[in-house]
Amino acid sequence: IFIGISLVIICLIILYSVYIIFFKSSETCDSNQNEIIDLNETNYTNILKSANENIDSYVGSKVRITGYVYRLIDFDETQFVIARDMRFGENSQSLIVGFLCECKEASKFSDGTWVEVIGQIKKGRFNDELAVLDVITIKEAPKPANIFVNPPDKTYIPTTNIF
Repeated sequence: IFIGISLVIICLIILYSVYIIFFKSSETCDSNQNEIIDLNETNYTNILKSANENIDSYVGSKVRITGYVYRLIDFDETQFVIARDMRFGENSQSLIVGFLCECKEASKFSDGTWVEVIGQIKKGRFNDELAVLDVITIKEAPKPANIFVNPPDKTYIPTTNIF
């Protein structure tokens, strides 16, 4: 009787563990997809880099981001980059970094206009596969006091648990 009860308890523990690992964890990820993550000058490039390296993990995640409208000549009227300048090196050189955005109202905002975007990450293509923000809302925003963002650091660990 003791062995039988022990086996039943062990089986219940195993079944519960399987449930937690395979079913409960996916529910947690789905519910977290509704959270909006704020990107700022300290985490901007970490998340940008991680999202482009692990696109599948970030698809469906929503982010709020402030930057300026930046366009390349071969963008269509619905595309722009929500850009920030990343400062690097001893000479304070900077590089434009940001998410490619797709938005029906993009043509209403001229290059250099500061905007706040809430968007959902999806897979897209521009010369290669990359993370693209499907814009949900866009509005003009004031130019921040610090227009620069930090380069990616080595402390950031890419994970979908932040979303």
